[in-house]
Amino acid sequence: MPGVGPAFWSAIAKATAPDKVPDWTPAVQEGLARLNLLADDGTSSGRLSSFASALSVYESRPDFSATDLDTFFARASGMRGRELGSVPDAQEPSKAIARALREVRSRVPLRKRATEFAQQHADYRAAFDAGRAAGDGAAMARVVWQLSGGTGDAPTVLVSQVSGEAWFNDLNCVLGTTDLSELVGGHAGLADSAAWYTAGVLHLLDPTRFPVWNDAAKRGLHLLDDAADPALAPLDQYWLYCVVAQGLREEYRVHPGELQAVLAALVDAARVEPAVTPAGQPASRFDGFCTDTFRFLAELSGHNQTGWMAAQRDRYRFVVREPLVELCTALAGRYVRPVLGGEYGWDLETDPRPGRTLASILKHGSGQPGPYSPVLRATFYPREPGRKRDDVQFFIRVDATGVSFGWELSRSARDAGRRFRKNVQELGEQLYAAVRATGAIDACTFATDPAATTTAPIRSAGDLREWASAKDLIAVRHLPADSPTLRADDLVGEILILFDRLVPFFAAAVEDDPLPILARRAGTLGARPTFGRSAFQAATYLSEVWLTRTLDLLRLKKQLVLQGVPGTGKTHVARSLARFLTGDRPENQRLVQFHPGYSYEEFVEGIRPRVIETNGRSEVSYPVEPGLLATFAARAEAHPSEPHVLVIDEINRGNLPRVFGELLFLLEYRDQEILLPYSKRPFRLPNNLYFVATMNPADRSAAGLDVALRRRFSFVEMAPDAALLARWLDAHSPADADPTFAPRAVRWFEEMNRKLARDAGPDRLVGHSYFMVPDLTADRLQVVWDHHVRPVLEDAFPGRPDRIRGFDPGRLASPRPIANSLGKIDEVG
Repeated sequence: MPGVGPAFWSAIAKATAPDKVPDWTPAVQEGLARLNLLADDGTSSGRLSSFASALSVYESRPDFSATDLDTFFARASGMRGRELGSVPDAQEPSKAIARALREVRSRVPLRKRATEFAQQHADYRAAFDAGRAAGDGAAMARVVWQLSGGTGDAPTVLVSQVSGEAWFNDLNCVLGTTDLSELVGGHAGLADSAAWYTAGVLHLLDPTRFPVWNDAAKRGLHLLDDAADPALAPLDQYWLYCVVAQGLREEYRVHPGELQAVLAALVDAARVEPAVTPAGQPASRFDGFCTDTFRFLAELSGHNQTGWMAAQRDRYRFVVREPLVELCTALAGRYVRPVLGGEYGWDLETDPRPGRTLASILKHGSGQPGPYSPVLRATFYPREPGRKRDDVQFFIRVDATGVSFGWELSRSARDAGRRFRKNVQELGEQLYAAVRATGAIDACTFATDPAATTTAPIRSAGDLREWASAKDLIAVRHLPADSPTLRADDLVGEILILFDRLVPFFAAAVEDDPLPILARRAGTLGARPTFGRSAFQAATYLSEVWLTRTLDLLRLKKQLVLQGVPGTGKTHVARSLARFLTGDRPENQRLVQFHPGYSYEEFVEGIRPRVIETNGRSEVSYPVEPGLLATFAARAEAHPSEPHVLVIDEINRGNLPRVFGELLFLLEYRDQEILLPYSKRPFRLPNNLYFVATMNPADRSAAGLDVALRRRFSFVEMAPDAALLARWLDAHSPADADPTFAPRAVRWFEEMNRKLARDAGPDRLVGHSYFMVPDLTADRLQVVWDHHVRPVLEDAFPGRPDRIRGFDPGRLASPRPIANSLGKIDEVG
């Protein structure tokens, strides 16, 4: 029977015993769901089971009347966060409908809408009758589909059966009845597959009684009628919709022509759009702490016993554990991963589990006996081997007095502490300027103990240096337990704003050179000389001509490969090129090394298992997480005026079709978007993102680049360069060196590679960087030969030590003519 379910049976029972049976209304269901007490699997039997559970709850509390229970659940349904609200306004639905009706009529006056509706209905009816007269079922279906708001061709239905005269006569018979039972009884199987067609034809016959049936109508029905079960047959749902439309028409004088617009306004008003992260994914919502959160922690101090805690376990989970997990999850999704991880490249721990981001409520660690801690902490700290939760961190602290949050550097964070104090001493003025510009100076209390009882006001760089000399450093903001901010999602915004203000402190603790970040946060320009052409040439010893040609290639295509034999400085040049292009901004540079196991999921995006706790149970989820390229591309898109460079070392060692996937298309068409396969979100490569890769084409353990990939990259050959080596040796020779040694070494280098090219092939040459050793002497050259170069030649001449000996530079120890020193090479050639 349509609409018959828990609501129907509870109404019957309540009519017979109003003080004994609680209601089963949308408010009660929402209240149960809000308290995690609704075990509804979407079926009628599931709802009946939940209703039975509500009855058992009532029976277990004889001091509650049914009315008390109804009121409690109604108040719970109106909770914003975890605070129990007042009794919902019984007139609210009526007010909402009235507001929606006013909104609709303010956009289009009723007279105009009624006139347009009558004309459109007449046109549709004429087109439908013409198709019926011609026996054209497809034309009839097309009219009804367009009438229902569909676009394109009508979906495939059993048009040949429903467009016949018998079917039309059945519909005409319905006009004289009060429901669709006669039609459903005669054509039950057919009606389910053609409900939209049935409703459309009925609307054409009598638009006042039978409204159009489409997705918008379904959403409006489920919003207004708690008896609308999605499991009902389509025509049963439509019958209920007709009843709802009749009620709106009689009580609110809603015209048939404005019915759909009113329902759409109601649905829009009821919809709460989820927060969205910079990566485009819905962000987790934080429903706030409640008064009982802080009452519980205060009571815990006086009842710190296992028995008391066991009895309060559910209360602890609802008022303390769950909101803290929600808070950590929301912060991680909206700020820690996309900003601290995506923009700054800091990989911080974000897993909201004890021992990870969350601290255990047990003082001595999870799973061990002992008193409980009335102070709970959540921390975001560097996720690196050897790093612990007591490292430099952004933290949240919850106790009976309220919530504190900020930045902390404890005495146990030795490496971070040394780095921070060194940077403060060297860059104190820049660091103070950065935190003053962000507002952290005025927003925080600066303390020198974990409890933040000993404070140190900071009003100058000198004050900052003095504060930094303490063993424990805290920058914190405290919100008292009665603050309204703690009750809602606004707390997430307050915390992430403070975290962002304290980024200069975090950078000074984790970055060896935080100056670029400090300068950017302070809003200063020119704080560091950029890595210009002269700096590039000084770092690489490459010519101005080489740099100009390479930049032209990057302008032609934004992808470049430096290829050459080992020892030609490809990786060093690629990194120097990234420094030059980005103005020496480390945050705008990334380096990744490909290898056979590197995958698309690591590079672009993939599904990664994550363990979360829900209602005290550990569950495995499989979120889609962005990879290195997707994260870096998002940063580049957020800073379109700044070039960003991704250096890919040994690009040909990866399985490139698997790693790049559909990105091969984007490398050539930067103005286009693709749909990523896992997240189903659009993705493009920003125009300010450059790729500089390196490869050794002679590496026999690596795959070659296919034609499709080669077409999308420019290639620059990095050959062994005797002139470059000569310039380097001239600049780095020891003061007391033999002035003839460097030229003879360069001659030996040239002759060695000439003979190697002839005897072993051009892919067996030795690069110049092997010999770019400070204060190179004959003895040091011999060490380089024995331990670096000779092993390479052994691979070129396996089992031929006699040939390798001919290249030995030992004779360079004496200032004899270079021809004599290399005579052996010709002999063994």
